[in-house]
Amino acid sequence: MESAVGTVNGVKKVTSNSAENSSMVMLQFQDDTNMDAAMVKVSSAVNQLELPDTAGQPMIMEISMDMMSTVMASVDYEGKDRVELAKFVDDNILPALERGDGVASVSTNGMVEESIEVVLNQDKIDDVNARVLEKTDKHSQMPKRKLMMAAKSFKRGKNS
Repeated sequence: MESAVGTVNGVKKVTSNSAENSSMVMLQFQDDTNMDAAMVKVSSAVNQLELPDTAGQPMIMEISMDMMSTVMASVDYEGKDRVELAKFVDDNILPALERGDGVASVSTNGMVEESIEVVLNQDKIDDVNARVLEKTDKHSQMPKRKLMMAAKSFKRGKNS
């Protein structure tokens, strides 16, 4: 693969990385290279290769350095703890950076989020459920007795 695409006009550098079941070949072009024409030539060179039957279809991507992040910054604010600092960054700094001309996206790393962990005590849950069922059973016994008495009375009246 490297030798096939390395002969395309304008290629300055060829690097490759391989691992089990995958391979990546990266081409760096001269600054004055017509990238539309280069993409066609790279695609043609890759299509002419005889790859093993088990190999997947190669994917060709054009990535410009303009697409890569160009700024990394860290933030500190005296007097703010980590949670307050994270909220300040989310509320103030990110929106200001996102509004900048030519900014495609802004992302953060290492931000702290507050969370609450609730741990339930199964013994207490079982105790509450038992008390609820006990009260429910007591209240449902009276209507059950009345219903059974009515059914007996109905049967007696039907048999008479």
